[in-house]
Amino acid sequence: MSLKRRLEHFRSLLTGMHMPEGQHAPSFEFSKYSLSFRDPRIEREYRDYRNAVVARSLPWLLGIISGLVMLGGVVDYLVFGGIAGSAGLLATRAAVDAIVLAGLILLVRGYRPRKLQYWIAGGLVAVHALWLVSTPLMAQNFVQYLGVLPVNILLTFIVSGLMFRHARWIGGAAALTYAGVILSSYPGAPWGPLFYLMVLSFYAAYAAYVAERARREAWIEKEAYERLLKNVLPPVIATRMQEGEHLIADSHEDACVLFADIVGFTEMSEKMTPRDLVDLLNEIFTRFDTITDDFDLEKIKTIGDCYMVAGGLPVSRRRDPERIALAALKMQEVVAEISAREEVDLKIRAGVHTGPVVAGVIGRRKFVYDLWGDTVNTASRLEGAAMPGTVSISAALRDELGPDFATEFVAEMQLKGKSAGFPVWKLTDHATMNLKVGGQDGRSLG
Repeated sequence: MSLKRRLEHFRSLLTGMHMPEGQHAPSFEFSKYSLSFRDPRIEREYRDYRNAVVARSLPWLLGIISGLVMLGGVVDYLVFGGIAGSAGLLATRAAVDAIVLAGLILLVRGYRPRKLQYWIAGGLVAVHALWLVSTPLMAQNFVQYLGVLPVNILLTFIVSGLMFRHARWIGGAAALTYAGVILSSYPGAPWGPLFYLMVLSFYAAYAAYVAERARREAWIEKEAYERLLKNVLPPVIATRMQEGEHLIADSHEDACVLFADIVGFTEMSEKMTPRDLVDLLNEIFTRFDTITDDFDLEKIKTIGDCYMVAGGLPVSRRRDPERIALAALKMQEVVAEISAREEVDLKIRAGVHTGPVVAGVIGRRKFVYDLWGDTVNTASRLEGAAMPGTVSISAALRDELGPDFATEFVAEMQLKGKSAGFPVWKLTDHATMNLKVGGQDGRSLG
């Protein structure tokens, strides 16, 4: 599959899901020449990822380079026939080794610069500059030192971990400058080796280009999978699955469960085109997603025209019962607003209960994070027993709500699965519902 088709495939996966209003699927397109992502935010994410990968192998690389630089001193001694003759190159090697060892010490001591690419680029520029100072001396022993310059070029493009966007300029400039300095210092230098130095530089640049393009395409697939996983699963659960945890089943003693059903939608669907029907339902559920995010709740799933959301899991948060109660009231407002705008008769009925649940991931292919337990069943029964346009709550949830919530006793009902009459209350209002969602009555709850 081509990169373009992969991008279209991942974009369709991401944009095909409910995304909160104002948010858009990220663009994973990158330049054909610099290989930089066109979206600066995505480029930063890739750079951070790449830096983390490079930082893990960089200490070993620097240690090997340091050893090779010092070993080169022995070669200098053999080529020049004496310490005095190799003094210039030894000084260069000592300076290069000092740069390499300084980087090695920083990494070993745990220092991880955020702008690691610029540190690598700066180190390579310094190394190239030092070798350029010694190039006239090497030119006098052209045959013996012919391999030094290609090694530096390969180090820049392939070995160092420098991204192509930086390596192309540093490596290209170094190759041209090396050739120019050799020609000016050693007029008798054969053109053949210099030509092949340029050819090798080109191949090294091409190899670096192909390798980084492949890395970016692999990262795109990885990121698209992770984003998709975190869209269908809570981030905490998605992380656990990525770390290799296959069986996820957690108990939560104080979860809050909300079922919200759109009354009148089924009848209305018989009079609408499929496209209009899906567009309307998508708008409603997208607005519900926004409310869920604003109140820091966890969307569980949609079942036809029913929306299920929970609080208190996968991790508990401050004032979860109040969050879910406010979300239910806000969902009522959203449906009323859309109903008035579209001139249709839509209302929401909801049921909310709190208590213990079991939460986990089921399935292998189309896996889903789901809830089980009497609390879930009771919330569903409360939704079914609610009158259109109302929110039914249990006595357990009512006891958890603060004094700002207005409730009204409805009756003791015979709910399926309950042997005795179950007291049902109606949530009618909240004193601060006129405040903006996500501003004061949402995230400020903690």
